[in-house]
This record gives sequence, structure tokens and C-alpha cells, in this order.
Amino acid sequence: MAVTVKKIALWRKEVENRPGILANALAPLANAGTDIHVVMAYRFPRQESKAAIELYPVTGRKSVTAAKEAGFARQQSRLCWSRAITGRALAMQPRRPLPVRGSTWIFS
Repeated sequence: MAVTVKKIALWRKEVENRPGILANALAPLANAGTDIHVVMAYRFPRQESKAAIELYPVTGRKSVTAAKEAGFARQQSRLCWSRAITGRALAMQPRRPLPVRGSTWIFS
């Protein structure tokens, strides 16, 4: 089973938690032709009026410009992306600690 692991950078924007905000935030990136693989949108605990949107990847001049103009910023946190041929194949691997300290992992 082939597994790919690479370091990634999320792009993040804090927003008001209201209907339609995700579509409005992503529209400039869609218009720029950005191919987004991961979108995470969540409300802040104990602050129902605030939310965040995180994206990956944002690459290329047009996409980076669109993301910045839409209010997204590249995050400095250490993240690793792991992709197996199938999610089931990765889940069947023996459980063991991940090798990179201080990193967050995203599996797909």
C-alpha cells in the first residue's frame, strides 16, 4: 500500500457565523479556478457569532491573490497531509504513534 505524507499550509479566515458566509468566502477562489481539496468551516465554542474557514491547497499566483483579497491568510502552523490509496487501507494499519512531534495530521 502506498502512503504519501507531506507538509502543508492551511489558509484561514475568521468570519461572522451566518448563512451564506461560506459560499461568499469561497466565491473569489472559485472564480480564480482554485482546486481546493480540503475545506473546514467551524463555529467557535462559546462564541456562536464567530466562525473560521480553513482551506488547502491555495497555490499559484491567481489563487493566492484571490485568497488574500477574500481575507484568507496562510497559517504558520505545522501540518502534515497523509493520503493512502484507500482510506480503508490506512485504517487497517497497526496503530502506532505518528513520527512528527508538534504537528497536526490530516488524513484523507
